[in-house]
Amino acid sequence: MRFAVILAVLLSLVSTSRAQAGSIFTSRPDDPAAVTLAAPDFAVRADGVADDSAAIQAAIDKAASRPGGGLLFVPSGRYRLARTLYIWRAVRLIGVGATRPVFVLADNTPGYQHGIGRRRRVPIDERCSSSPTTTSTR
Repeated sequence: MRFAVILAVLLSLVSTSRAQAGSIFTSRPDDPAAVTLAAPDFAVRADGVADDSAAIQAAIDKAASRPGGGLLFVPSGRYRLARTLYIWRAVRLIGVGATRPVFVLADNTPGYQHGIGRRRRVPIDERCSSSPTTTSTR
């Protein structure tokens, strides 16, 4: 039991330090075919306040337009997301800069209102009662 507690504490310290670590790529690698998420090509703010979803999606789409997919370099910053992003096959996002980029979900982002792994409790009067198979007792 004591070993398990010590192991849990050590693992939490390791995972915390890795999350706050600097980026592996401190500067943009030299790849002329890669797309970089930056103004003026994309209307991105990276301040954690303005919604950057459309700019990030446009950059992902541009990287996807390359034959065989492509790379998207995401500079350090806080990117606020208010909608779902679609990352296409063979597109890779790579953080560059002194620190890793951080993606922040906006309030009421579709699909994330109730947290991950938590189910919303639906009042009985909202449930469909047309068939006995639609009512769940979970």
